[in-house]
Amino acid sequence: MPSSEVSELNEIISDEEFLFRGVLKINWNNRENRISSSAFKDSQGCSVDRCNFRNHNDVANSIFVKKDFFTVAKIQTLNVRSVPTKVKYLPVEDNPYHSEIHDEENRIQLRPSKAKKISKQVEIIHKT
Repeated sequence: MPSSEVSELNEIISDEEFLFRGVLKINWNNRENRISSSAFKDSQGCSVDRCNFRNHNDVANSIFVKKDFFTVAKIQTLNVRSVPTKVKYLPVEDNPYHSEIHDEENRIQLRPSKAKKISKQVEIIHKT
């Protein structure tokens, strides 16, 4: 993506925007047929791609090609913030949409209760 397009992304992720996270098979709860809360626990921050109002299937497909993910989780930013959490736009060189979900301003890793709330609210997008 040209740098001029990247600079046009708003630093603030709107409540209406969706967030997408690739989920590995190990983070799938077979017994309950849903994503495990462990998919959202990461001491470095829960990495997500912000949608920025792109086509949701295109966003999910771009995540599937990055790694051999089992599925992709999709959730609206408003729902993530209501847990409550902090959603931060943190672009990286090879991904201008990279963002993270943090527990709060001064705590990165999500508490188990928050990860569980998020895992129960996501929509699943399976590989097509």
